[in-house]
Amino acid sequence: MTQARWGRTTWGWRLPFLGVAQIVAWGTLYYAITLLSQPIAASLALTQTWVYGAFTLSLLVSGLVAPLAGRIIDAGQGRWVLSGSAVLAAVGFAWLGVADDVFDLYGSWALLGLAMGSGLYDAAFAVLHRGVPQVDYRRAVTLLTLFGGFASTVFWPLTRWLVEQQGWREAAFYFAALQLSVCLGSYLIAVPPPLQLHLPVGAHKAPNVGLSPPEMRRFIALATSFALVSFTISVLCAHLVALLGLGGLSAGEAILVGTLFGPMQVVARVIEYGCANKARPVLVGSVSFALLTLSLAALALAQGTLFWPVLFGLLYGAGNGVMTIIRGTVPAELFPRVTGFGGLLGRLAMPSFIAKSGAPFMFALLLDHQVPRVVLIGTLLVTMALAWMSYEFARRS
Repeated sequence: MTQARWGRTTWGWRLPFLGVAQIVAWGTLYYAITLLSQPIAASLALTQTWVYGAFTLSLLVSGLVAPLAGRIIDAGQGRWVLSGSAVLAAVGFAWLGVADDVFDLYGSWALLGLAMGSGLYDAAFAVLHRGVPQVDYRRAVTLLTLFGGFASTVFWPLTRWLVEQQGWREAAFYFAALQLSVCLGSYLIAVPPPLQLHLPVGAHKAPNVGLSPPEMRRFIALATSFALVSFTISVLCAHLVALLGLGGLSAGEAILVGTLFGPMQVVARVIEYGCANKARPVLVGSVSFALLTLSLAALALAQGTLFWPVLFGLLYGAGNGVMTIIRGTVPAELFPRVTGFGGLLGRLAMPSFIAKSGAPFMFALLLDHQVPRVVLIGTLLVTMALAWMSYEFARRS
């Protein structure tokens, strides 16, 4: 079984279907928890720590399943991996909607973790890498992330409206329906099934090109840089209001800064799309790390004024927007010999998911112990600087 490339005349119409599916996938699986956690905790008589513990479990599960999902996509089964993620998500949200205790809560989010590991960007990038002609792969990744960038913009207000008007259980059922109607339907339409080709015995087996020792060092450095970035971004997503509040900003001002992220992500991705033929992905990656590092320097200076926080929001949004793209494009440039690209992306993603899962909880403990703001932001700044150094080692080695 193999998957023929879609061709330059066909991948363009497939991408909007994948893009809309990614909006729903990210919006329900990742962003909605921010607005679901409090009502779930109140309904089940739990603390929000328990609810976020379930979400942490889902991120751990997603990291563990990502390499396997990538290998299955490498085998030409991308259609069924993405479709399976939608079905798992639908079952998980349906289970969440009837949850009565901690077992139901954690069991449902474990299923949702399986859906994350097989249905978010890393899996979608692997499918694009197999289907889209290589000359168009970078553009396809950028366009897909342009769609995905609207996930929080769409689903934060939608989730809030559903919870207020219907309740969190009904919101979970709506999410299950969206997974089956939008995500599953889009994947079945956009991703063709694998083709059964009549080839000589053994001809269908592509050589399994592994990593040479220099490539392994490059892989470890790149995985480390991505994991450290994921750690930092996860902390900022979970504790942005608290960190800005320590700098003298009100909750409203902090939310205002947060609203800059989405538009700047889109702007940066549009610019990256326009520069696709002029700048190599690894150079764009260096710019992304520089922007994120500078954003944290601006955050460190944010004390009682809006100038530095706004600069932080602009730089962080742009850097994070491009970071999403290079997670799919830089590995393709640094490891051109590797035939199992989906498995490679999965292995790169696993430490990132693990780092992402533990970061909010770790910083919550630091905030509870009233660790000074300079230590908190200094830790994030040092972490990002180490991530940048590790990335530069990967691209230059």
